[in-house]
Amino acid sequence: MSVGEKGFIQLNIGGTVFCVQASSVKTFPSSLLSQLDTTHSSYNKAKDCYYFDQDPVSFRHVLNAYRNGELHVTRDVCPQQFRRDLEFWGLTLDLLAPCCWKYFYETMEDVETISKILATLSHPAHNQVGIINENKLGNTDRTNNCEKVKSTSKLYTFLEEPTSSLGAKIFCYLYMVLAVASISLVIISLEQWARVDSYIDPKTMSNYSIWDFSELEIAIIAQASGVSVKVLWFYLSDPALSVLVLDLSILTFFVIETVLHFCSCPDKKSYWRNTYNLVKITLILSTAVTLVFEMKKSLLNSDLRFIAYIFCKSLCVMRLLLVFRLRKLYRSLDILLLSMSNSVRELALLLFAFSVCIIIYGILISAAEVQKDTFDNIFNAMWWALITMTTIGYGDYFPTTSMGYLVGVLCAINGLIVLALPVAALASNFAKFYTHYGHFARMEAEINNKPNIEPSPGCTVEDLENKPD
Repeated sequence: MSVGEKGFIQLNIGGTVFCVQASSVKTFPSSLLSQLDTTHSSYNKAKDCYYFDQDPVSFRHVLNAYRNGELHVTRDVCPQQFRRDLEFWGLTLDLLAPCCWKYFYETMEDVETISKILATLSHPAHNQVGIINENKLGNTDRTNNCEKVKSTSKLYTFLEEPTSSLGAKIFCYLYMVLAVASISLVIISLEQWARVDSYIDPKTMSNYSIWDFSELEIAIIAQASGVSVKVLWFYLSDPALSVLVLDLSILTFFVIETVLHFCSCPDKKSYWRNTYNLVKITLILSTAVTLVFEMKKSLLNSDLRFIAYIFCKSLCVMRLLLVFRLRKLYRSLDILLLSMSNSVRELALLLFAFSVCIIIYGILISAAEVQKDTFDNIFNAMWWALITMTTIGYGDYFPTTSMGYLVGVLCAINGLIVLALPVAALASNFAKFYTHYGHFARMEAEINNKPNIEPSPGCTVEDLENKPD
């Protein structure tokens, strides 16, 4: 007997029987229900019904879709599970009614956010205690993770995971102190009071000290040499010996730590894919290049080499980024970085909107001030537009005509609007990630504080026989 000879069919969904008109299940020809017949594996000839081991609650919404032509999801149904059920019944999400979009897709976005947080926080130390993988991995995967952690070098775990032991935590704090001390030494070495007559490169030494000259004489010498006063100071002086020794000692520490970290890493490819490791290596190389130039300052005679020296010297200031190692102890920093990396779309929107407005207002202010020659070229006008939109207002360029004032007002107001919209989106992303991280932290605490409950032995036949009346 084919479906529809009685005018209706019986569906047993997880123990709940549904009687459905045969014409209703033909609404979506490519779905599972429309293809049912007596030869289907789910057909029970004795009871004349089809049995499916599925959730009857979600099937109620699926059945309504056959009747009404659109899907509705209530709060008692998990959207992620409902999506799996739709795949089983052969229905697509394009049937979802607009009134349910907010609940359905917001929940799916929450799932994606939580997945990103779990992926970000899935360090080997977390795998050891089974916090993250206990809920999303099976027993086989957990066993493989434990074997992988056991095979990991103890030295690598010591350097990579501050939470692995007390010594690793102390080493992490020491690393942070040295990173802060390193950036402090770079700043101090740029000050004149922390510099002495050149002694590193013998060719720059002379019988005269730069401190023997007055500021006017130094300015005249710099002008005659075709360089600025600051360049002359850096060329004829070196950091104090104590500052240089401390800087070299800290650099040596960073080099040794980086070499040991790389050599003990079990997965060299993942080491090179880590942004923090690349930043650390770049900073070490820039410091080494800077040191080579300072030891042989005669190489700075070339403009290209001097630019390379200044660039590497500027990168040394980025040593402050090494403090982000603390994210292994304070995972809130991971959430901050994660929210920023997932806000690239908003940042690109901000850059695009600013670029368009800068060009428009640059052209407008240039046209409004054309009779006053306020702006030498269009690029100066665009510079003024950028400074005005960001409400900085250096005052190096400003309008002097009535039309220029009007353009300035519109530019400032538009800048506030353009700047506020993406910033709100960035704040929303951070709030979303931080909120879900709070949920994850509470779940983690529940797992760590979960008591070991011994199973009850239960009631035996002997207990029942010996039970008093």
